[in-house]
Parts: sequence; C-alpha cells; structure tokens
Amino acid sequence: MNRTVIPFLLSVVLLSGCGKEPADIPDPTCLEDLFGYRVAVNSGDSYDQLISGYPEITPVRVAGGEVLVTVQKGKADYGMMDSISCLSVDISKYGLEPKFTGFRSMDYPIVFSRGSAELCDKFNEFVLYAKSSGLMQRLKTKWINADESIHILDSLDLPESGKPMKIAAAGISYPYTYYSGNELTGFQTDMMRHFSAWSGIPVEIKFYDISAAIQELQINRLDATYIPLTINEERAQMVVPSIPYIHDGGMCFGRIKEYVEKKGFFQKAKDSFRNNLITEDRWMLMADGLWLTIYISLLSVLLATATGALICRMRMSKRRFASGFARIYVDVVRSIPLLVLLMLLFYVVLAPFRMPAQVTAVICFGLYFGAYMSESFRTGIESVDKGQWEAGAALGMKRFMTFRKVVLPQALLRIIPVYKGQMITLVKSTSIIGYIAIMDLTKASDVIRARTFDAFFPLLFVAGIYLLLSWVFGVGLDIMEKRLTPKSRKI
Repeated sequence: MNRTVIPFLLSVVLLSGCGKEPADIPDPTCLEDLFGYRVAVNSGDSYDQLISGYPEITPVRVAGGEVLVTVQKGKADYGMMDSISCLSVDISKYGLEPKFTGFRSMDYPIVFSRGSAELCDKFNEFVLYAKSSGLMQRLKTKWINADESIHILDSLDLPESGKPMKIAAAGISYPYTYYSGNELTGFQTDMMRHFSAWSGIPVEIKFYDISAAIQELQINRLDATYIPLTINEERAQMVVPSIPYIHDGGMCFGRIKEYVEKKGFFQKAKDSFRNNLITEDRWMLMADGLWLTIYISLLSVLLATATGALICRMRMSKRRFASGFARIYVDVVRSIPLLVLLMLLFYVVLAPFRMPAQVTAVICFGLYFGAYMSESFRTGIESVDKGQWEAGAALGMKRFMTFRKVVLPQALLRIIPVYKGQMITLVKSTSIIGYIAIMDLTKASDVIRARTFDAFFPLLFVAGIYLLLSWVFGVGLDIMEKRLTPKSRKI
C-alpha cells in the first residue's frame, strides 16, 4: 500500500506547487523597472526583439498568442502585447491589468510579395481613401472595442469574378484577425473586404502559419499577408510593405495582486467548455480540423502501405539495382526527421509544382512511414519458414500463388502488430502539418487557445480525440488480426 500511496501523495504535493503566485512584485512604469523579471512575449515578434536588447530582462518566449495565459499562470512576471489587443479584451477577468504603455510605437503595413507590387500600389490608394473618408476610423471604433456584440463584418457587394488576391492570415490576433466558428473575421478581414468592394478585386483569405506565409511570399504563391512582420534589410529585398494602415503602441501588463479566483473547479470546467467550444461556434473549427486530420491520416496510411509494399518488393529483389535503391531509400528517409522532411517537400522539392498543402502532407507521410513499413513487411515475410515455399512448389503452385495463398497469411500475423503501432504513430504525427498552413485538429486548438487564453481545455480535448482515433484504428486492426488467426475462425 505504502509503495503506491507515498509516490502519489508526493506527486500531488509537487504538482500543487506548479503555477503558484510568486512573491509580490512592484508595479513597473518603464522598461528599466522590468530588469531582473521574466517578461512573456510572442517568439520572434517586435517585442521579443525589443527586450533582446536588454540583457537584464529575462524573455519568456511563447507561440500562438499565449502571452496572457503565460502571465496568468505565473510562468512570467509580466507580458507585452499590442495595446489594441489588450484594449479589445477585458483582461481583468483573467486576473490581469495594464501596467504601462508608450514604450514602443509601431505602424502596421500589409506585406506584399515582389510579384504583387501592383496590388500593393492599389492597396495604398485604398488606405488613403479610407483614412480621408473616415472609413478607417469607423472600422477602428467598431473592432477596437471590448463590446464584442458590435464585432460584425459589414455587409458588402463583393466581386465574384477575376483573379483573386491571395492573403495569408494567422487567425490568432484578436481583434485584428480571428476565427468565429470556422470563418475568419476581425478588423483586418473587414478592411480587406472593403478593399475588395472598392477595387473590384476578389480577395481570398487563407490560414497560414507565420513561417509558412513568409516562405510563400518569397516564391510568389501568396500576394500578401497581414500577419505582423518586422521588415529588416533581408526581408526588404523579398517583400514590399504597403503604407501603414494602423498605428499601435505596446502595453506591458501583469497580474492583479488582490485578484482572487472565486469559481470552483466544476464551474471553471463548465465555463471552459462553453468558451472553447460553444461561444462563437468554435466547435466548428474543431470539427473541420478533425475531419481534415482523419482524411489526411487515411490517405497517408494507404499511400504508406503501398509504398512499403513496393519498397519491400524491391528490397527482396535479386536485381542489385532494385535492392540497392530500396536499401538507400530506407536508410535516407529514416535518417531525416519527419518535420524536416515535411518542410523540405513543401518549400523546396514540390514547391515548383504548386501542390496543395494537403497533398504534400499525404506524400510526406506516405514516403516516410512507407520506409518503416517496408522493413516490417520484409521482416514478417522472411520470418516464414522456407519450407512453406517448397511445399507450395511441391503442390504445383507458381511462386506468386505460393506467396499469396501460403506465405502471406502467415506473414500477416507477424506484421499486423508492428503495422498497428506504425499506423497509430502516423495518425499522431499528423499534428505537425500546421507548420505548412493546414488547419488540422492540433492547429485548430492552437487558434482557439489564442482566442480564449485557456491552455488546459483545448489541449486536453485534442489529446482525448487523438486517443479515440488511435483506439479506433487499433480496434480495426485487432479485428483483422483475429480473422487471420486460424484458432479464432469459426468452423
């Protein structure tokens, strides 16, 4: 009893200490007051670059708009974000409050690819028109407001014909661009719809991770992005920024010292469920991500199985060229990390063919896991006693018939347990496809987490779905294995 209870109690004590409020810290009024403290920033943004120039400040770099929740959970003492984002959210309900502002000034342009310089000129004309006519100020007043009831896209007569202008959006910057249900909305989305109606140019806004957007701009597969980018000398040679359409300043915020969480566990769980799935129909984003995950997983399993069978056949061939190629293929693919292979195919190898990201993902997983499956297929086949081949030949069967009728059924019993593990690993590995701008299940949870500032529920929910998917795939293969086992067949 003690061997079980004592480690459990010890783990409870250790976990209870996670996320505790640190000792009282003073209210800062300038950057120098942050010396010696931890400051949360989005990795790679302008605030990250700002505090990098102050070695006395310890940066806590996060991704996906998790600055607020990082400070709320006590993993950082303070945080830095755009003042517009802070003013548009009632951060007091998260136990946070503004500390000081005015330490940074930032003008936001839309960044165009070099091949879309003419569109940039057209957008510049629109910005001047929108500012002079009062349209820009009206949009700012509507969206930069904590009253979410007025956050509604204007009804416009949008053009439907013509070559669309392709724009990348991350969908995690409230109120600039964020998801309501499975549709993008926000200030920038509203602004670009007005640009479309004004110019007669159709606009196509798609989800992109920031790194994917930069790469797509460089190869001119995107026309523009309104993901905030710092234009350094290197990027200035690859992209064209528009004139600024909005001005923003930084805000430093921290925890409210006297804040006390009054909600109990069940009430917080109920609120978390509602905020992450029900509010703004966020379950639709999860549903779309789940469907895309299942779709890519199934196609990848089929391609990986076919690739594995082909490479296995080549590896067991008596022709040196075929067996040598298969051996090199397996060694090379298994030596490359899956994420590196995915990005290499998307940005380099398949980029000239302009393949959709979903197709690239299926090809990547098919090739990668096909290498592993080929070895499990080969091992399973070679484990069958050679006497089985000789018995088939003695019965007058041709070699292929012997393989299909005698060897394969026995080899499958050895292959399926390993194959099941590889297939489940493939399904779980699809969680990385968000790096190439695919809104899968994991990326959908990232987007929701950036909007609700709730790290617990989205991650737990996604983990449960992956667990269910793995269980379903595993049960399917268990049924197949039982049907192949002679002892389990009904006579």
